[in-house]
Amino acid sequence: TANDASGITYNQGGVGASSRTIENKLQETVSVLDFGAVGDGVTDDTAAIQAALAIGGLVTLPEGTYLVTRSASIILTCISGTRLIGVPGKTTIKVSASPVATAIIGSTSAVTDISVTGVIFDGGSFASTSGIDFTNVKRLTVEDCKFFDLTTHGIVAGELVLAEDVSVERGEFRTVTVNGIKVLNTRRLYANNNKFFDFVTSPIDTGPTVSADDEALRIITNNYFNNDSAGWTSGHSTISLLGDRCLCYGNTIIGGGHIVVHSAGGFARELADYRISNNSITDPIGNAITGNQDINSAIVITGNTIKGCTLSGISVVGDGLASKPNRTT
Repeated sequence: TANDASGITYNQGGVGASSRTIENKLQETVSVLDFGAVGDGVTDDTAAIQAALAIGGLVTLPEGTYLVTRSASIILTCISGTRLIGVPGKTTIKVSASPVATAIIGSTSAVTDISVTGVIFDGGSFASTSGIDFTNVKRLTVEDCKFFDLTTHGIVAGELVLAEDVSVERGEFRTVTVNGIKVLNTRRLYANNNKFFDFVTSPIDTGPTVSADDEALRIITNNYFNNDSAGWTSGHSTISLLGDRCLCYGNTIIGGGHIVVHSAGGFARELADYRISNNSITDPIGNAITGNQDINSAIVITGNTIKGCTLSGISVVGDGLASKPNRTT
């Protein structure tokens, strides 16, 4: 358990690598160098890295720049239980040939217990390129990774099938055209201490669970957003919230869009417990915080610092305002 910035106790539900181990004791550690990868920034290392990932278990990427080229919709695919570990700030996987609709690493098959640590993902600004894309993953942990020059998303998880647990910590996202973190169908999302720069749409985009009966928990805390992009698309949010129990606190936002509780009119039940507290928001385009109320309830907005809005500091819209237990301070 832990307390949010409002002093409210909640069960973190196992999110975060510190509270979860990946069971893969029967598989030995392998290095991509053992399969012929060079990491010199010149050699095409796609086949060598894929051969290591096919073994699974703990796969190490020593310091270097590993060039990869597109041969499928996902360049490098993982199996369940894979732990890919690089040297933070010194290991890069870089796309070296123009792909079409590709992700650098991921899987379209059902997988679980995937972790990626200490890797820089460089998309080379090629069209339709994302970093990490697992549309059918049960548990995913991404730590100490950087995402540069990607023309779609940094991380995509749980888009097609309900994921149990997605954790992203200490990441850095620069010049990512669409979403930094896009997690739509997930019971638990933990996004902590990440940095986002030069974004043009939504750095963090969360959404509903596959089944409206599955209670969701989103914890988005202590992230930093600085929008220096002249191409920012008006109307997009910086943090997009939808689901049950969205705890959004301690974030710093400079420029760009708002923190938004999205309309949930498509759900058959009431979605409850939104807590937006102790965030610092400066010079947003439009509102700083928007709470859409149709069947959303219990939206608590408290202790935030807001400066330089072009529209409202806090905007609450929708039906049922008089009957719902909201509090703004």
